[in-house]
Amino acid sequence: MKKGSILANNIILWTFGFIIVALAISLMTSLIQYKGSVISWPQEVQSQLVSLKFTNNPSCFAFFDNFTQKSISNSVDLNKFNDENLVGCYDTGKLKGVRSINYKFVLVGHGVDTSTSNYANDPRLQYEKEVLVFREGEFVGRDILQMQVQII
Repeated sequence: MKKGSILANNIILWTFGFIIVALAISLMTSLIQYKGSVISWPQEVQSQLVSLKFTNNPSCFAFFDNFTQKSISNSVDLNKFNDENLVGCYDTGKLKGVRSINYKFVLVGHGVDTSTSNYANDPRLQYEKEVLVFREGEFVGRDILQMQVQII
């Protein structure tokens, strides 16, 4: 073979190799961006899912029946409905602070409220749900739990 044809073959091979690598990188970048858009959740959904924790988890506000050894779903124990218990249940932390999802909870009929430590009285969303209210292990009645969500 001639020196010129070997050089031309090498240039053609390097060109095709470069094009294939560029296409592979472009495809991988597109797939990563697509995956990120498919997996991301709207913050409204995320805040609603997190808020389920507060009325269904006995380490948060939910009433725990010692007799049956079960927590009552969608319930609030007034003994647990305070700022200290909320911090133990959902701590926004010093690193995230106001950049995390912050909540304010209001039991409308009882006129009591509690909020996360970084709640700045600037709610973006508001949900209401009916809950069963307990105090000192006794059923008090039904009430509306208003959840104000601050998303920044």
